[in-house]
Amino acid sequence: MPTFTVNTLNGGVATNVIPDFAECTLDIRTIPGQTKADVESFIEKALKTVKTEDNDFDAKY
Repeated sequence: MPTFTVNTLNGGVATNVIPDFAECTLDIRTIPGQTKADVESFIEKALKTVKTEDNDFDAKY
């Protein structure tokens, strides 16, 4: 099976301040036959799902 893991998270300037942005890096290990388009589709679907649950959510990859 392919794996998708969040390996780093960054954001904010202090514990008591709500960050205006955050970023993460993903480590994506594909399997034979899986394409870049497959990975992009998975990411786009995941981001779209979060957006439907939180209208303020915005993300770029």
